[in-house]
Amino acid sequence: MTTPSSQPQPGALARLGRALLNLLRFLFNLALLAAILAAVYFGAPLLYNRYLAPLEDNTARLNRQIEAQATQIASLQERIIQLENAQSANSQSFADWQAEQETFAKRLAAAETALEEIALLQTSLDDLQTALQTNRDGQEALAASLEDMQRQTQILGALQSLSRARLYLMQSNYGLAQADLESAYNQVNNIPLEKDVRQDALNSI
Repeated sequence: MTTPSSQPQPGALARLGRALLNLLRFLFNLALLAAILAAVYFGAPLLYNRYLAPLEDNTARLNRQIEAQATQIASLQERIIQLENAQSANSQSFADWQAEQETFAKRLAAAETALEEIALLQTSLDDLQTALQTNRDGQEALAASLEDMQRQTQILGALQSLSRARLYLMQSNYGLAQADLESAYNQVNNIPLEKDVRQDALNSI
């Protein structure tokens, strides 16, 4: 028969159970920590190779693309600046060309005006030459008329001298008749006639 002192105490069993439970918890936590460490130790390279390495590669490739695009953008900006400068130069050249065209148009208008004035002057000169020719023709006609009147006057003077000479001859006044005949001869000799006509007139005297 067992005595009461030889049976285990309830408080000691409880403490033992709690100690075992704590030990189990510690062991579980330790195992969990070991599993986590093992997972980290063995899973980190796998995780890195599967996720982080491609991500870094993608990031590096993206950075390279960004740098390439930045270089292209800088090149495009430089090209745009060059095009703007070229456009400014072309605009200036076009403005200079327009100014030259305006100057040429003004000179052309001035030349056309000068040609019109020259044409008017030529017309006026032609009119003046026509008037001068008409005046010259009139002067020549007037000179011919005056010459003819002078010739007629000389002829009348010679005829008058011949008439007086005949009268003096009829009166037997030979001296005065001779003087009138000589006067008629001189007058006929001074008349501007053709040589044959003048000689016939002188022979008739």
